[in-house]
Amino acid sequence: MGDEDAMRDLIAVRCEACGDTFTIHRGDDSVCPTCGCDRTHEAHEPLL
Repeated sequence: MGDEDAMRDLIAVRCEACGDTFTIHRGDDSVCPTCGCDRTHEAHEPLL
């Protein structure tokens, strides 16, 4: 059950600067791992 709860908290986030999409836990700070930009928003399309 713990793993399912952890997965449910993951959201996809897209970087506005470089377009990279990555996952974070809901509520965590979202800083792009590729370019370091903190201008991100929740991505609504599925991850490939």
